[in-house]
Amino acid sequence: MITRFDDYPIHQTPEPVAYAGTGDRNFYDRYFFNGFSRAGDLYFGAALGLYPNRRVMDAAFTVVRNGRQVSVRASRLAPAERAETHVGPIAVEVVEPLRTLRVRVAPNRFGLEADVTFRARTPAIEEPRYIRHFESRLFMDSTRLTQFGTWEGSLTVEGTRVPLDPARVLGVRDRSWGVRPIGEPENGPPGMPPQFFW
Repeated sequence: MITRFDDYPIHQTPEPVAYAGTGDRNFYDRYFFNGFSRAGDLYFGAALGLYPNRRVMDAAFTVVRNGRQVSVRASRLAPAERAETHVGPIAVEVVEPLRTLRVRVAPNRFGLEADVTFRARTPAIEEPRYIRHFESRLFMDSTRLTQFGTWEGSLTVEGTRVPLDPARVLGVRDRSWGVRPIGEPENGPPGMPPQFFW
């Protein structure tokens, strides 16, 4: 299946970009962001994940403010186009790779909206590739980058607009891809580890 990304020189396998380099059902490609005020009176987190071999894309955005947490979650059939990074009201846009990313949450029934931009303060830090086996099976094989930055824009939480000033609101983003346990456990012999602690 040919998509728009196939016109760029980014291929890592002989397959079109729409096909993951492995048939493992647990292959994923994900964004994670958090933001927090220097004063500690605001925290928010956002995530968008693509699981092409499961044909799922999901996303979430949550805000903790004044002792209350408000969240929006969404899921959809995964698109073939890798540049199509929106799920329900939540969207992630790469404005300038490894420098500027925008996260938006459109109006929804949960009373949480956002139009926020992450601007990197540091280079992206590539963590060492992580490979873990459980007995003879591959359990995890992933690559991750971490980056520190600031946020600007605004949130609307239950009718109250919260402006984000980059001098006041810091953040960290994480981008990872590879294979890790996702969803329901596989059938097979008992004894697979139920979770993993970083």
